[in-house]
Amino acid sequence: MRLTGHAGTVASVAFSPDGRRIAGGGWDRTVIIWDGETGARTATLAGHDKPVHTVAFSPDGKRLASGDAGGRIVLWDLGTGQRIRSLASLRGPVNGLSFSDDGKRLLGCDTTDHVAVWDWATGRRASAWEGLAGDPFADTDPSAGFGALRVKAVPVNEQTIRVGLTGETSTPQGTEEPDPAEETTGEPATAEVPAAGYAFARTRDGAFTAETSLEVGSINIIHTHGRRDDSVDIGDHTSPVRAVAFAPNGGALLSANMAGSIDLWDVRRLDRTVRLTGHLGGVTDVAVSADGRRYAASGEDGTVLVWDHHRPVLVGHTGTVTSVAFGPDGRSVVTGSADASLRLWDATTGAVRQVAAPDGSLPVASATLDPNGSVLAAAVGARIDLRDAVTGAENAVLTGHTDTVNTVDFSPDGHLLASGGYDGAVALWDPALRRRMSMSIVGGSVHSVAFSPDGRILAAARDSGQITLLDPAGGRTLAVLGDEPGDLNEVAFSPDGRLLASAGGDGRVTLWDVAGGAPAVVLNGHSAAVLSVSFSPDGRYLASAGLDRTIEIWDVAERTKWAVLSGHSDGVTDLAFSPDGGTLASSSLDHTTILWPLDVPAAVEAVRALPR
Repeated sequence: MRLTGHAGTVASVAFSPDGRRIAGGGWDRTVIIWDGETGARTATLAGHDKPVHTVAFSPDGKRLASGDAGGRIVLWDLGTGQRIRSLASLRGPVNGLSFSDDGKRLLGCDTTDHVAVWDWATGRRASAWEGLAGDPFADTDPSAGFGALRVKAVPVNEQTIRVGLTGETSTPQGTEEPDPAEETTGEPATAEVPAAGYAFARTRDGAFTAETSLEVGSINIIHTHGRRDDSVDIGDHTSPVRAVAFAPNGGALLSANMAGSIDLWDVRRLDRTVRLTGHLGGVTDVAVSADGRRYAASGEDGTVLVWDHHRPVLVGHTGTVTSVAFGPDGRSVVTGSADASLRLWDATTGAVRQVAAPDGSLPVASATLDPNGSVLAAAVGARIDLRDAVTGAENAVLTGHTDTVNTVDFSPDGHLLASGGYDGAVALWDPALRRRMSMSIVGGSVHSVAFSPDGRILAAARDSGQITLLDPAGGRTLAVLGDEPGDLNEVAFSPDGRLLASAGGDGRVTLWDVAGGAPAVVLNGHSAAVLSVSFSPDGRYLASAGLDRTIEIWDVAERTKWAVLSGHSDGVTDLAFSPDGGTLASSSLDHTTILWPLDVPAAVEAVRALPR
């Protein structure tokens, strides 16, 4: 989901405690509140005369604090949308705000290392101190114009607040430094200060701390309490990390960088599980909802991206998951594996409904369901097993290939089943009569077969880099497309039948004009062999994946990359969209299948609406 409304960079983002609201502070000097479920803008808070650097919700979600580049902090009543009061200014741009757990106090800090605590109800400043951390970015380009400081206030008792500080002194162009704030009395709160860095976050229980380093792409994870020798650097960012945020349970860390990517890290395993993209520029801030299911990222492109990352991971196979397919209702997923088993899964819960072992020793190279969801076809060795998709019982075994069968596919009406194998043959079967209708020798090794949406063309991808188009009615060759270098691992027709996508062993994805027989465009993005391609049901998007472990989603009309998904620890072998296009399934050499929730149409429409 993409949230729009700001006229420039969105510098900060935050979820309300119940997740029903999302706030974004921008360089257009406003704070926008969106509905966390629908993305609709519900309020625009105007009252700052400088760019808004940071926002924070009160624990009850009824109030919001916002701080700007002039050091000013404003408290808002979210019920009325009215300003409650402005607090005495800090000395520099506000780059950290946090309410105490009881909601009675507000802590704010700025890029000059000045920190203050207020009683929000009265507006009285209870304490203030300064000089707690150095300025590691004094010599950097000030045009970045954002406060990278993250402050986590963890009240220990009524008199003590722990604060972690890091910061940056750059401010947006045209911002003036305010006069020093009037000093007030009060005992300074206790401060726990990490080494100077670029961003800082701490888990709620204080068990882990994350700091970014001046070294490009480095994030220092510290296993506390205060023991700096229990630390490790993670990350392979190609530009400085601007923001970090822990999930509520402390098990995951979200990081964002200037190159526009957001990474999710497993804190205990110290490895990246997902990379999210979509911003048309650098990412300025990240936030995690209280339930840990949603992530938000604000960006220089003036938008906030929100992901619902509750994605089931189907775990159970003990070997490479070679294929994945959805049932026609989208509620079930079938996978085949090198562990010689077939599994039928509940797509909602990730639970296994049934397990079948067609041979017990031979790997399942390919598996798919017929359009009615009643018959399951699996390529096992040189044969094809037909099974009842409900009970898993074997109905028939189709033989005729003289070598391993690599691929199977049902025709759109389910009346035909196509198969291709290492023997260079493409066979057509009547699954109801359980007999072979025809066999065509196309040569080489056939890696993939796919029916056109109208069922009149059958495409076969070969290891010669060629695609043979066959007439399913008689098996005669209609055309031969291309002469690509390296293997072609998979082919897929667009829903309108005009385009045919191929997955190349050279890392290229090619879109072919079926009528003209020529490549329409080559999509470059993968760094290793592409093993699978799949069109969304509406034909507007194409997903590709391969040995580089990534899944790339392309806008077919624009011929541009929309997103890159990283979550598998080894190559991705197969892809399948759910019938409604809301979920993308990916199988992998890492023995797992991931179900990715997608909201691509809404996001793409929002991007297209942005000024160029």
